[in-house]
Amino acid sequence: MLKQIVFLWLFSLSVLHAAEVDHLYQAEVSVANQGQQERNRAITEGFRQMLVKVTGNPNIGLNQSLAGTFRKASRFVQQYRYRVEAAEADTAVEQRFLRITFDKQAVDRVLRENGLPVWGKSRPLIIVWTGFDSGSRRKLLSPEFDQQIMTMFNRAADSRGIPLLFPVMDLQDQSAISASDLWGAFEEPVRNASRRYQADSILMVRIKSGSGGSVRSSWSLLGSTDARDWDFRGKTYNGVIKQGMNTVADHLAAIYAPAGGGDTQVINMQISGLDTFEDFLKVEGFLKGQETVQQYQLRQSQTDKATFALSLRGGMQAFVQAVELSGLFERVDMMFSALPQEPVEEPVPAAVVSTPEQPVSVATESAESPEAAGGAVEQVAEMAFTELPKDPLTEIHLFYRLR
Repeated sequence: MLKQIVFLWLFSLSVLHAAEVDHLYQAEVSVANQGQQERNRAITEGFRQMLVKVTGNPNIGLNQSLAGTFRKASRFVQQYRYRVEAAEADTAVEQRFLRITFDKQAVDRVLRENGLPVWGKSRPLIIVWTGFDSGSRRKLLSPEFDQQIMTMFNRAADSRGIPLLFPVMDLQDQSAISASDLWGAFEEPVRNASRRYQADSILMVRIKSGSGGSVRSSWSLLGSTDARDWDFRGKTYNGVIKQGMNTVADHLAAIYAPAGGGDTQVINMQISGLDTFEDFLKVEGFLKGQETVQQYQLRQSQTDKATFALSLRGGMQAFVQAVELSGLFERVDMMFSALPQEPVEEPVPAAVVSTPEQPVSVATESAESPEAAGGAVEQVAEMAFTELPKDPLTEIHLFYRLR
């Protein structure tokens, strides 16, 4: 039954195009002055803001297992600097901000020690279509005239580590979609207009100004095969945009962020299309960069393909989502069987490579003129290793081809 569920879930995935989110381990906090007490307060608040982005959990600050860590937040600081924002009017005062960069490896380590998830920098890209209803007319958001609203969206999304994209609203967009399409929640024209942007999800936002200064909004998040809808009310545009983006971020984190906990799962992944030494290095670089991959082991190699055993933390779903989001691979098939018994030219040592949190000493030499990945595999495999732990789910096979 479990195998059938996993197969159906994988079959439903479509090709995704991730965006890499920078500055996940940075935070910026408003400060009243540059004194030490105010700086320590800002560092603790910045630490909380950063953990919200990295874990995907908006309530991470309430986690009791991290209570002691928060009291020592300054130990995780890599660097900080102050920024002064000039006053916009003669009567206003300038604002000071403390921008803090935290140590990624130290943060990741303490999260994993406490069984908490680490959501990597590859995240789904969202195209945002926004419409306004002032009571007298309806219009679509224009990057040229609605910069203030776009800033509200970007700030709310940045606080959760969610990448946004706004349509340019050129003649092609204007001919493809109208305010009526958005307010009518007609998916087909919105999906058609979004194709040129190659986003992973489509967000439709409809904002209406009400009586007494109230603001109402309706949000629709369109995935490849499903849709979610929410309604929010508030007193300001900024208020409803924050509510909406936090809800969207919670929804995406539930799908893409790895699960917490210390359990690992071992699966097999076969990758074909490895025609050159550079192709193999590209795959190896991808595996090394994945937060969900604790270690990987070369199991088998042929002329243009390689099979890896992967020890995953956070579950297989988060890893497969990362593979799909990377855009590097094309899914070929998925099956539940033992490793294929195809003859190989020569047995390859079962190399194990750990992620940066658990480094393994590697000594390799580059080939002068490698012609195929087979040669590359033999070189990279010359490493010290220990056998990966056995797991009942190692019969699960993911088959991908390098694009």
